[in-house]
Amino acid sequence: MRSKVSGESPGYRERMDTVKWSMKNDRHMDILWNAWRCYDSLEKWRRDCRRNYRYVMGDQWGDDIKVNGCECKTERESIIEAGNIPLTNNMLNRLVRTLVGVWRKQDKIPACTANDSEEQSVSDMLTLAMQVVIKNNEKKELDAEGFIRYLITGWAQQKLVWDYRDGRYDVWAHNIPNFEMVFWDTNMSDSRGWDISIIGEIHDMTFSEVCRYFAHSPADYQKLEYIYHHCCSRDWLHDYFHDFWDGKPRTSQAFLIPRDRNLCRVIEVWTKERRPKYLCQDYSMDVTDGLFEIDPKDKPFYDEINEARLQEARDWNREHPEAEIDLNDVALIEMDWYMAEYWYVRYLSPTGDVLDEHESEFDHGEHPYVIKLYPFTNGEVHSFVADLIDQQRYINRLISVNDKLILSAAKGMLLYPLSLIPEGVTAEQIQHEWNQPNAVMFYDDLANTATGARPEQIANRLTNIGTTEMLQLQMQMMEEASGVNGALQGKPGFAGQSAALYAQQTQNSSVSVMDLLDSYNALVQKAAKKILKLIQQYYTEKRMLLIGGNQEPMLYDPALCGGVDTDVMLYDGADSPDTRKIQKDLLQMLFQSQAISARQLVEIGDWPYKQRLLRAMRENEEAMQQGQPAQPVPMDLKQEIDNDTDTEAMRRAENIMRKYDTLDADQAQERLNSYRAPQGVLQAGADLSPIENLQA
Repeated sequence: MRSKVSGESPGYRERMDTVKWSMKNDRHMDILWNAWRCYDSLEKWRRDCRRNYRYVMGDQWGDDIKVNGCECKTERESIIEAGNIPLTNNMLNRLVRTLVGVWRKQDKIPACTANDSEEQSVSDMLTLAMQVVIKNNEKKELDAEGFIRYLITGWAQQKLVWDYRDGRYDVWAHNIPNFEMVFWDTNMSDSRGWDISIIGEIHDMTFSEVCRYFAHSPADYQKLEYIYHHCCSRDWLHDYFHDFWDGKPRTSQAFLIPRDRNLCRVIEVWTKERRPKYLCQDYSMDVTDGLFEIDPKDKPFYDEINEARLQEARDWNREHPEAEIDLNDVALIEMDWYMAEYWYVRYLSPTGDVLDEHESEFDHGEHPYVIKLYPFTNGEVHSFVADLIDQQRYINRLISVNDKLILSAAKGMLLYPLSLIPEGVTAEQIQHEWNQPNAVMFYDDLANTATGARPEQIANRLTNIGTTEMLQLQMQMMEEASGVNGALQGKPGFAGQSAALYAQQTQNSSVSVMDLLDSYNALVQKAAKKILKLIQQYYTEKRMLLIGGNQEPMLYDPALCGGVDTDVMLYDGADSPDTRKIQKDLLQMLFQSQAISARQLVEIGDWPYKQRLLRAMRENEEAMQQGQPAQPVPMDLKQEIDNDTDTEAMRRAENIMRKYDTLDADQAQERLNSYRAPQGVLQAGADLSPIENLQA
């Protein structure tokens, strides 16, 4: 109904603020229905995830089939009832473990790079703070676990929050392990997740945990006790949702009822809400710093500021008529009305009661989740494992057929004519004597000379119908379809195969799975960015940062790091083989060019014998200061150094130095600086692959 005066529907201004409009409803049922719809829309994906998990974990005969067109059984039950054994050769689990090993071998770590070169030292501080959080969360193990789930389901999700744990407040990362307990906007089509409008998680807690999170007074406790006295009853919920419940499948009902009736269900729903705002640009300030938002109620205040600036220009014109200011040139605050979007969270009971709600408390203004779906084409998810299930089923079928042929073939069968059974001897006695070792059986052959019958032993050889070749072909096809061939799995090459050819095969195989690895690394990078934002928001006091190893402690200063704009990138960690080799090459090159001393070479490098060698060098320096001769390197340490010498790295360093032997020290240092990565990247163990270009 529209107003006769303005032509506007009554209450339209209230509806523009979606949160204020929904707060008029006591139970926020519209939010609950929307979350329920998203959960139902993901049922096919969850069903596929259950099947993928069964196949990877070894239950590969659990698919339901119809027997005689009506009775539904699993394939395992049908095979056992037929007197056969359901055999499997689990290739999927091996492929998953191989890819997880390849991902771990990458050893990618996040590092910050400042957009302003003058803020690089602050970027190093943020890099170390981020790596301390990653170490405290054991995030490498979390990411590896998430990658396994990513391969099986095509879905990975993490939650990054500021919370109290282990006796302190800090940034904590959590994997969302159960695909049965999540939902998101099924209308989303952007693989980056930029168009998502709703995302949430289902929590099953004990009543004491619910009270710890949501009860802040005796009245709150009484309210929670009343709510969950009913919400744990299936019959009560059925009566409450009678009109909506009927006809819904059991999987849909699982959205409201926990499997364990002793637990209370809390539904966490993050929605993208909207409200009217003004986007302002103050041209009297810097272009970037002058951009800000205001609420409609604050617009009169900024109108007064604009009027004051205009009045100041008019006063100037009256006092200086010879140098009038054009009022159109006065720097005013431009205000454009628009509908702003923001994230809002509600914690709901199964009946729609709001246990808690508030706007996103994070400075990044988003929900606490990072989510990645693969490959997410046309809004659909197809996991890596799902594409290989048919190959796995055919391999199992070939194994079962081959086993059936072996069992059904005649092996040592004896054809014994009944006419040859002697009088007084039973067939069972003959069978017993025949099976005895060194047994001798006598019978009267005079009565059977006309027939010529005699006992005959038959041992039938199994006919080769090509099952072995077909099995080998299917296993090769699975490797080709997955991109995980023998070289990537670490299988030895054929006799006489060169190391270069084997390395090239491994590299080519890794290219085929690079899309899978990089897409998951994108999730790791997004999580690192949110960790950085939380650090900048919640680290409000100075603290000492220390990881251990060769890095020195650093003091984190929130006054310097609060508003720094940095990019987060993934680089090869210091533990990766490629980084170790490149670092050795770089240090050897710097030492040969006299850019660093022998002590700096040892201190900067990551050597297993580093501390012992530094101690030996320090003892020699003290001895020389006292006028004593330098002591030789201990034999055990010398033996360890000789064993660790990388002949290939030394050869490459010598080749590099040979190309620059005509340069003086300053020229060599300048040439090195042109290939040097940012300082923060070096501290994070960055990928120094551009140094390889020095050989060209």
